[in-house]
Amino acid sequence: MEKKNYYAVIGAGPVGYVLSILLALRGFKVELFEKRPDPLTTSQSGEWRSTNLKIIKRSYPALRRVGVFEEFLNYSIEMFQIKTILQNQDEFEILFRGNLPGSTSYSINRVEIQEILARRIQDFQDNIIVHYNACISNVQIDQQSFDVKYSDGKIETKRGYEMVFGTDGIHSAVQQAFLTKPGFSYSREYNGYGYTELQIPALETQEGSKFRIQQNTFFHWPRNNVDVHMWGLPNFAGDINIGLFMKVTGEHSFEYFKKSGFDVFQKFMFEYFPDSKLLMPNMKDYFDKCNLTRIVTMKCGPWKFGNFQLVGESAHAQNPFGGLGFNASMEECVMIDDLIDKYQCDWNLICDDLYKSRKLTADKMNEFGDQQFTLYKDQLYDEPVQISLILQDYLSRVYSDIFQSSSQFIRFDDKDFLECLKFIPVENQLIDDLVKLIPDILDLAKTSRFDQRVFEIVDKYRNLTELASFKNQKSNIKIDKQNGYAFENLFAKYMSSYKQYTPEI
Repeated sequence: MEKKNYYAVIGAGPVGYVLSILLALRGFKVELFEKRPDPLTTSQSGEWRSTNLKIIKRSYPALRRVGVFEEFLNYSIEMFQIKTILQNQDEFEILFRGNLPGSTSYSINRVEIQEILARRIQDFQDNIIVHYNACISNVQIDQQSFDVKYSDGKIETKRGYEMVFGTDGIHSAVQQAFLTKPGFSYSREYNGYGYTELQIPALETQEGSKFRIQQNTFFHWPRNNVDVHMWGLPNFAGDINIGLFMKVTGEHSFEYFKKSGFDVFQKFMFEYFPDSKLLMPNMKDYFDKCNLTRIVTMKCGPWKFGNFQLVGESAHAQNPFGGLGFNASMEECVMIDDLIDKYQCDWNLICDDLYKSRKLTADKMNEFGDQQFTLYKDQLYDEPVQISLILQDYLSRVYSDIFQSSSQFIRFDDKDFLECLKFIPVENQLIDDLVKLIPDILDLAKTSRFDQRVFEIVDKYRNLTELASFKNQKSNIKIDKQNGYAFENLFAKYMSSYKQYTPEI
């Protein structure tokens, strides 16, 4: 069946929905295919469930263009800080927002995302036809065709679209067809870990649902002694969505606990995550329906063959610890929308520009996600990492007019990601200078005190975006290499009783 002047989008996750709506807003006709059922009728079946997403500034333009930004915020919880709870139950909090208005992060349940976008796409019924329960196979690049198997068993061959966009994730049917094409490079790395979903349910009271622990917070429970990590993201309904990360096989693994049974798993959780005894009364329910997702990173290229184009995680799958996967994909939807104007619907030029301007960024985002996974899972007990996090937090709060951390640049700014990465060596050098020059720097950090010595050092780094440009300016800083500091049990000593003080000037 010929579909000239139509566009096909394969995969109705957030990227597929948003891209379809952007095309429809231009008056284009779109057919959207999704193998799962309609989320508005089956959202609680588990088909659409997974750990929460973090919405940051990079995704705002796409959400605004398709008209769902305000509704996203209505079903999200804004997060202001990261709270880490160590094995010995010491706790510390660090700032989790940027210095500019709107530079913040929101936690939203994936089910809510799918339902919001599924409702929104119904407003475009004149331009968008959605096929749920539609499985794609037999993608033929040269013939510009693919087969669709519907829930009633009927198989139909589709062909002749202007463009076919593969937005169906890491296991994309379009991507698999690209593997047969000469010149297509593909790498996929599995780090041996996976994650599943648990929950701290809302506390039901006469006044309604309430959080059992503080809201507006991104929680981390690192347990590197058993190679397990847990994070928690707040939900609009008052519950905390828990992501439990561990090895897929071996000791303290998903395979081990599934074979050993719930009692062994519960004993492990109570020992290493003692808060779970009171906070997770429904632990067994989630254990019984455990859906394991393996942590996989994927790179490939080029992203276009014939009239087939990969978008989002079909082109680059990232470790969730980077917090950039969804947001990066939203950025790319906006880039495509803008390039349509630039090249007047010349899809060869559009897709070529997208690939050239985005491929390196996507690869670096992949690397960043892996680095963040190692940081949070393994390194939060390491002294240099503790020093760096404490001082980043201190500088972000007390010297916010002249300092923004690399984490703030990456997560809460809309600057080019590659430019943000250049600041990391600058930040490392700044922190090294502060530690060497100011012996009482951590005492200042603990009480959030302003200090002219700190200001003068930080001010020398103001507006610097890469270390090379600072080498000449740095010559007037004298480093006393004899100054040292005994950093012992830093988080326990300096952060367990941490409070937000008004800076003393």
